[in-house]
Amino acid sequence: MKRNKGFTLIEMLVAIVLLAIGVAAAIDAVGQEVNTENIAHRTEMAALLGKQELSQLELQAATNGGITADQQQGNFAPDHPNYTYQYNITADNYTGLYQVDLTVQWGTPGQQHSVEFNTWLINNQQIQQASPQANSSSSSSGSGTAGSGASGGGSGI
Repeated sequence: MKRNKGFTLIEMLVAIVLLAIGVAAAIDAVGQEVNTENIAHRTEMAALLGKQELSQLELQAATNGGITADQQQGNFAPDHPNYTYQYNITADNYTGLYQVDLTVQWGTPGQQHSVEFNTWLINNQQIQQASPQANSSSSSSGSGTAGSGASGGGSGI
């Protein structure tokens, strides 16, 4: 009796099932990669928008009478209306020193993501008004409290 060389129906079905499992796993991995990349892009955008808002607060601290304790929220419309921010500025025990807590949020209800920034700003005008000695030393020697303020920040998800 001569035996045909080839695959049986069972062998073909097993091969097809294994191939289907492999393809499904590859498609799932690509989908997760795209989702991870999307989250990373949105987090980076939130960090850039948060730094932009902090820069505006630093500029306000250095000009226009400085900053005061405040609480505000809004969005980054028209360019980024899906991103919102909320900041809280609290006065420290030291005259002219303010803690700034900024949160940038995005996402849908139930799937909110956020980046938080914490920094300190100096209101030079308040410091100069509170210390007559600082006014005379900064005008005569250029030292003292001149500058736009100290800042530093961290972010996390």
